[in-house]
Amino acid sequence: MLRLYGLMHVADPAVLATDPASPGALKVDVYLRNAATLAASAKVADMPFALVSNAAEWVAARLSGLGLKDAATVLPGDFARDVPGGIPFQAAHYKLDLMSMFASGELGDQVALVDLDMVVQRKFELPDPDALTVYDIWHHVAPAYGEDRIGVDLDLFEVPAGSRHWFGGEFIAGSPARFAELSAEIEKIWPGYVAALGTTHHTGDEMVVTSALLRLAARGLPLRDAGELGLVQRWWSARTLSPIPPLSQSIDAAMLHLPADKDYLASRAGQAFDPRTFPAQYRDHARGRRRLGMVKNVVDVLRGRGSQHLPQLA
Repeated sequence: MLRLYGLMHVADPAVLATDPASPGALKVDVYLRNAATLAASAKVADMPFALVSNAAEWVAARLSGLGLKDAATVLPGDFARDVPGGIPFQAAHYKLDLMSMFASGELGDQVALVDLDMVVQRKFELPDPDALTVYDIWHHVAPAYGEDRIGVDLDLFEVPAGSRHWFGGEFIAGSPARFAELSAEIEKIWPGYVAALGTTHHTGDEMVVTSALLRLAARGLPLRDAGELGLVQRWWSARTLSPIPPLSQSIDAAMLHLPADKDYLASRAGQAFDPRTFPAQYRDHARGRRRLGMVKNVVDVLRGRGSQHLPQLA
């Protein structure tokens, strides 16, 4: 059985505990509510889900304080990576440590790292137990940043030339043996990545993981695309730098990643999840977000800035 795991890295739980109304704590609460919504959807789909945290006791207590006691299983994790402070997506870099934990085999024989701002709409298994199943979002990032710019960045980490792939950080799944290979490659890349901080188009785990996966794939590691398989789709209800496929082409995925809708997903925490009604409910929400995007485009044009691409529903 495929087991789903999400990361909940808390920068300083002792500080947050002394001021539970601080902006930092309130931001953590959004992610915890997202995790509760994700856990509820996973439960309906009969897929085990757990949060792995550097502050498991604090996270469990905070969930209880939010009225979400037992909403999600919380497990302790060992996060020893020295991540530079103040960089974008700082906490997301600890996903690299979670992948190392997967490699031990203690979390299961088939495991998946998933983002918290996702929902599970139906049960699924990995199509190829011998491969790593990843989510290629090249069609999202290449138009936004340019193929040449991305290629230059990947060259820094000795990725084979002409690799037109970029892997999203919201889903990566496979066996402990494959995660062991990935983790070993990540550690080879990590020093160079830290040295290059601030010079690449992207800062975050995706830069490291994409580079590692492409290097391994060139040496024969099998990869399967979760997007093509209908397992995962990322969809933005907010404006984007490049056009993305309409919601109608994403809504039926087994897992939906909704990075622009953390507050919406948080508002559903503690509620029963019904995969039969969620698509229509989300479509209504997305329709309102699109109207807001139209207003923002008008304002940007009036201020002399260019408009951005609006989400399309159909």
